[in-house]
Amino acid sequence: MMKGIRGWSIYVIAVVLVILAAILILVFTGVIEGLEAGVSSLRNPKLTFIMIGIAQIGSTMFLVVLAIMLLTFPFTRQRLGYPVAIAGIISAIVNLTLKLVFQRQRPDEALRLVSVGGYAFPSGHAQSTTAIFLVILLCTLALVNNKQVKACLAVAIISICFLVGLSRIYLGVHYASDVFVGWMIGISIAYLVSMLWQTKSKKGQRENLQPLNHSTKIEIK
Repeated sequence: MMKGIRGWSIYVIAVVLVILAAILILVFTGVIEGLEAGVSSLRNPKLTFIMIGIAQIGSTMFLVVLAIMLLTFPFTRQRLGYPVAIAGIISAIVNLTLKLVFQRQRPDEALRLVSVGGYAFPSGHAQSTTAIFLVILLCTLALVNNKQVKACLAVAIISICFLVGLSRIYLGVHYASDVFVGWMIGISIAYLVSMLWQTKSKKGQRENLQPLNHSTKIEIK
């Protein structure tokens, strides 16, 4: 089962990396600057309302509440709650550290549609959303056997991560490079946490089985 889970995990990460590699090419070729302008040109009241709502998915409040909910219920606590909390804490520390190191200013206030503070690089919304939601996806793969369901979950969660990052560019509070690096760091954290957690869980299951096997042998003798 672990081989199947890791196979799906590698597949998901590979798809995400291919998408980000394409974006990276656009960054170095200068096309991404045109993309930023293009996204800004789409602005209208209705779309702005939608983008503000999407951006809230990556807010600290939303992600903290999500983690608390997963930690509250016994069924999700061990399987999702703990790895999500760990990924969220690591992401917050890494993001704050990088912001203080680079101290990159946000786009001009005249371009912003919402009021925000702090530094821009990397995007905290894009990074934390990717780290937490990808951990949920990778850990959930262990609970689902249906391939179609797995594919739907992957598409839904990757779409959420993409749209949250895109919303930050649309709202004028981040450059595309802020979001891109946030995605990359989030992917790295998610993959590391999910793989370590699955390895730990598998090791724990083996240790729990050892005393049972030992006692069984003694009883047979």
